[in-house]
Parts: sequence; C-alpha cells; structure tokens
Amino acid sequence: MTFGYPKVDMEVDIIVHEAKIGTQVAKSLVALACDIRKLTDIDLKAAVSTRLLIYAAKMINSGCTISKACKHCIVEPLTDEPETIQALERVVNAYF
Repeated sequence: MTFGYPKVDMEVDIIVHEAKIGTQVAKSLVALACDIRKLTDIDLKAAVSTRLLIYAAKMINSGCTISKACKHCIVEPLTDEPETIQALERVVNAYF
C-alpha cells in the first residue's frame, strides 16, 4: 500500500482547520512543502508531511515568526546536515 499527500486544496483546508491559521499562510506552507518534496538531489531523513506543516502553522498562530517556525518544524526534522539545512533555509526564505 502506498500513501501520498493530499491534493493541494485539501492540504490547505486541513492546515487551516487544524491550526486555525489564515488561508494565505496555509497556501504558502503547502507550496513550500510541494517544492521541498520535489527535491531529489538532497538526502532527507523524511519528507515534509502535512503534520509538520500543521506544527509550523500552530507555532505561527501562537506568535512565532514564520521563518523560525519553518526552521524548527519543517527544516530541522528533515536533516541534521549543515549544508542541507542551509539549502532548505534558502527555499524557506524564497517563500517568506
């Protein structure tokens, strides 16, 4: 059995509902996740799950900056390699 990710609109709705965050921020988080999921040249421990996006959205909703929430909830769970962290942070910075 193979599991995939929800369609973009559904994933946005899930994040909005679970994290009580605005639609625009949720759309940006999902777009970021989609781009990171497409990266094939870097070795990641995991993929950007909907759950990680919800964690980031909840941190943002509680007052954390978007870049800090993305770093701690999306980037750091994926890798501990400094070069990969820097590359992923550049992707985050392109969105936020």
